[in-house]
Amino acid sequence: MSPNHLVSVIVPCYNQAEYLTEALNSVLEQTYHNWECIIINDGSTDHTEDIANEWCERDKRFICVNKLNGGLSSARNAGLKIANGDWIQFLDADDYINKKKIELSLYQITNQITVDVIVTNFMMFTTTPLKPTPAFCILNQDLLKFEDILFRWDTKFNIPIHCGLFRKKVFNNDTFVEILEAKEDWVMWVKISSKNFKFLFFNEPFALYRINPNSMTKDKAFVRKTLIEAYKYLLKTIPMEYKERFAFNIIDRFHDEIIMYENDIMHLKNKILYKTEQKIKNSLKSFLLRNH
Repeated sequence: MSPNHLVSVIVPCYNQAEYLTEALNSVLEQTYHNWECIIINDGSTDHTEDIANEWCERDKRFICVNKLNGGLSSARNAGLKIANGDWIQFLDADDYINKKKIELSLYQITNQITVDVIVTNFMMFTTTPLKPTPAFCILNQDLLKFEDILFRWDTKFNIPIHCGLFRKKVFNNDTFVEILEAKEDWVMWVKISSKNFKFLFFNEPFALYRINPNSMTKDKAFVRKTLIEAYKYLLKTIPMEYKERFAFNIIDRFHDEIIMYENDIMHLKNKILYKTEQKIKNSLKSFLLRNH
């Protein structure tokens, strides 16, 4: 494995200053040293810029770019525009990578120059990456195919974006879709896997994914809205031979979602009914005690 490969680590950050130091420290501690880390401050109103500048002063391999807020896809694209690396490593500001991720990922392709995307496994954490928990899905080489990524995403698995280490050429003609507020990573995985890029799976949990209680993905209405937008985009862009099957796949997913919502509503109705019954019983009890 040659140290001549420059790796560009792209870290978008919007009002996540509380996590940024931990993420950047995981870059600094990499056992592979030929990297640049591009911090994209996406119009943050907290002290993200101050922290980013401190890291730039500490190590010249860190670069800070300030821009108007445009969303996660816009921030990643801004990083891709100025990245000098042969390889791209994305890292969201609240996530973390194992110190050996870049070195050992590149080592996997010592004799495989045709590999374009190296995907490691991952684990999850809430407060500290030093105490991770198992991933919410099991990744393997067989899942790294266009049809699986298109049809089984979120039902069987998904791949956190920092699991991947990508050759820069993967993004020569593609960028993240900026009109999508979420699911932009899924759309990018679909686009990449639809081409003739070669994937290699490395079964080590070198990406650490934070379970963030403040994440927008906790908002069901937001998730549903952004999922619909992603579906609409993919229906327009995927190869024609997959469109009909994908349309039926969407119908199946929303049918399952409708059933889930019906169950939630029924549970809520039962809960309200129970509380109402309890109130009536308590009122009757008080009335009887007063008039005993």
